Amino acid sequence: MGRENEQLLKWLSVTDRFYKIYLDKQLAPYGINNSQYMFLIKICGSPGILQDSLLNMFYVHPSNIVRTVAALEKQGMIMRSPNDKDKRTCKLYPTERALSIIDEIQTICEKTEALLLQGMSESDQNLFMDFLIQAGRNITSEIERKGRSLMTENPLGYEKIPKLLKNFAVPSIVASLVGSIYNIVDQIFIGQGVGYLGNAAPNVAYPFSTICLAIALLVGIGSASRVSLCLGRKEPKAAAKSAGNGIVLMGIFGIIYLLVGEAFLSLLLKAFGATTDVFPYAKQYASITLLGMPFLIVTNGMSNLIRAHGKPKYSMVCMVVGAIINTILDPIFIFVCDWGIAGAALGNSYWANFFLHTRTPLSMAFPNNPF
Repeated sequence: MGRENEQLLKWLSVTDRFYKIYLDKQLAPYGINNSQYMFLIKICGSPGILQDSLLNMFYVHPSNIVRTVAALEKQGMIMRSPNDKDKRTCKLYPTERALSIIDEIQTICEKTEALLLQGMSESDQNLFMDFLIQAGRNITSEIERKGRSLMTENPLGYEKIPKLLKNFAVPSIVASLVGSIYNIVDQIFIGQGVGYLGNAAPNVAYPFSTICLAIALLVGIGSASRVSLCLGRKEPKAAAKSAGNGIVLMGIFGIIYLLVGEAFLSLLLKAFGATTDVFPYAKQYASITLLGMPFLIVTNGMSNLIRAHGKPKYSMVCMVVGAIINTILDPIFIFVCDWGIAGAALGNSYWANFFLHTRTPLSMAFPNNPF
C-alpha cells in the first residue's frame, strides 16, 4: 500500500506540473497564466464577488489571492470597488477586455480537460472525477478544520468591526483609568508617609516613565502590527517570529535605557527641574524605579502583543492586578517598614505586571513551550 501511495502522489504531482505548463502556453496570448484563469472565470461569472470569498472557493493562500487580484487589475482584466458592509474586503468586477476574451479562455480550459481525460471511457471518467472530488474534500476539510481552529483563537480574524471596537476600546479605557487611579493612590501614600517633598520626587522622575513608554510603544506597536499582518495571512510561524523579535528588542532597549539612565541620573534629574530640596528624594526614587524600567518597557510593549493576539481583556486584567498589588505594597513599605520614598519606589509593581503580561506573548512566540 505504501508503494501505491508513492505512485499516487508522484502522478498527481506530474499531472499538476505538466498540465500547468501546457495551460500556460495556451493562455499566454491572452496575458494570463494558470494561476489566474480560475479567478477570472469566477469574477466574470459573478460580477461584484467579494475578494475574501475566493479564499473559500479555491483554497489558496490569502497572499496568493492578493497577488493574483493585483496582477489581473494591473493587466486591465478586473477592477475593484469598496465594500460598504465590510471595509476589510472589496468587490471585484470584470472589465470589457475580460468579458471579450472569457469565452475563448473557457474553450481552452474545456480542451485541456478533454486532453486530460483522453483515452478513458465514460465510466472511467466518472470514477476519475469521483476520486478527485473525494481526495479534494479530504484535504480541504482538514484545511478548514485547522483554519477554524486558528480563527476561533483570535477574534480579529472574523468579528465585525463595530464589535471589535467595543471589545478592544472598553478594556483599554478601563486599564488607563486604573493606571490613573494607581498614580493618585501612590501620591496619597507618599504625601502621608514622606511629605510634600516626597510628592515632588515622582513628578520630577516622571519623564523617565514617559521615555520608557515611548520606547515600549515604538517596539510594541511595530511588532504587534507585524504580528497582526502575519496572522491575517494565516502565517502563525511568521507571527511567532515577529513576536519573539519584539520581545528580544524590548529587553535590549530596556537594559540600554537602564544603564544610560543610571549613568546620567543626577544630570537628568537637574534637567527635569529637581530643586536642591527635592533632589535627594528624586534621586533615591529614580535610582530604584530605573531598575524596573526594563520590566516596564516589556510590560507596555507586551500589552500591544496581547491585543494583537485578540485578548484585550487579559491585558486589562494584568493592569488591574498590578495596580492592586501596588496599592497593597505601598503602605507596607512606606509605613510598616518605614522605608520612606524608597518604599514607594519599591512598591511599584513593574515586576508583577511583567510576569502577568509575559505568558500570552511568550506562548505566541514559542508555541511549543508550556508558558
